Amino acid sequence: MSLAHRFLSGAGKEVKDRKKLFIAVFALALGITSGYLGYIYFFGAAKFPTRVFPKPVAKPRRAIPKPLTLNRTENVTVAVSNGTKVVNKKLEKEPKKTKTFENKTVVLQKPKKNILKAATKKKESKRVARAKRKLTIRRNTTVSNTEAQKSAKILYLLEEATKAFKKKDYAGAIRGYLEVLRLDPGNKKALLNLGVLYFQIGRVKDARRLFEKLLKIQPDNVDALNNLAVIALEEERYKDALSLLDRCLKVDPVNRTALLNKALCFKRLGDAEEALEILHTGRKLYPNDYRFYLYIGMIFYQKGDVEQAFYNLEKAYRLVKGKDPEVERYLRRILER
Repeated sequence: MSLAHRFLSGAGKEVKDRKKLFIAVFALALGITSGYLGYIYFFGAAKFPTRVFPKPVAKPRRAIPKPLTLNRTENVTVAVSNGTKVVNKKLEKEPKKTKTFENKTVVLQKPKKNILKAATKKKESKRVARAKRKLTIRRNTTVSNTEAQKSAKILYLLEEATKAFKKKDYAGAIRGYLEVLRLDPGNKKALLNLGVLYFQIGRVKDARRLFEKLLKIQPDNVDALNNLAVIALEEERYKDALSLLDRCLKVDPVNRTALLNKALCFKRLGDAEEALEILHTGRKLYPNDYRFYLYIGMIFYQKGDVEQAFYNLEKAYRLVKGKDPEVERYLRRILER
């Protein structure tokens, strides 16, 4: 039987008093406990003089063992005059520096200078490469701008020189083409037109020199071959002229100027039949070119065939009418005889 049961067992007034006393003590204890717990809840256990919960005990940490120093023996080969000698040499590693912090052992390593140097060199090389790339872009842009300006100037000078050539301002045209050749010594159009100008004003040697220079730059240039053949015809070098015209027709078999010059060359050599054959071929290819009819008519007139000569010359007159006043007047005088 418990003490509380013995305390409350019995009868009478004494038992009632005991019960009241027990209830009062229980209520007092309950009130004290509730107040204590409320104080802890609202104000915290840190301000209370006593601790409710015991402080946890830290578990002992296991210490990290210090790094061991390894000793190893290697065979080192030494060259001797009589042969090769093997020597055992003990190599030891230097122990690493360590430092302990509260049961922790930390290995201290020296900073790797080579890595830092390599990183610095890599950054510098990237910087230098970036700067070189920017400089190259600027140089290329400057070069391209300069070349564009030069090309524009050359085109302008060529256009002005060609206008002067058409207006028969030969001095202005020559100045323009010479300026173009100063800027661009291999300009094909300037070499060709300046050579034609020199030929027209009687500077045949200069014209030949320019045409030959053009052929060195472009060996199959048809115009240069034709013009050199014309110079050979004027100098009565008919074999050289035929050779140049054959080269020209090999490149361009239907070149009308080469066909006309070749026919003229055979006519001067006295081979009228060969000249007529070439002219008939050209007339089929270019039926509206009066020059083929004119040369055919002249050959027939020299041969004494007046009917064929009159027919071809009249055809040439109809085609040239309103185009070339000089040729028109010449043909009119022949036909009126």
